[in-house]
Amino acid sequence: MRGKRIKITESLFPNYLFIKFNPEEIHTTTIRSTRGVSHFIRFGLYPVIVPDNIINELKSAFKQEIVAPKTASIR
Repeated sequence: MRGKRIKITESLFPNYLFIKFNPEEIHTTTIRSTRGVSHFIRFGLYPVIVPDNIINELKSAFKQEIVAPKTASIR
């Protein structure tokens, strides 16, 4: 339909995956060997730990919806 507005969802962090795991149960090499995973974000030798409250804020506050502008129909 020409001129119809559509909602587009864009990632705030494209190509990033936030995961929560217990390193005592699952080793980082197990995760790194998963297809599509290239590396962890690290500070020195240790992967960055993002606190749950930050993840929750990102989920709620930064959810953005972009609506494409209505286009003029050509007849």
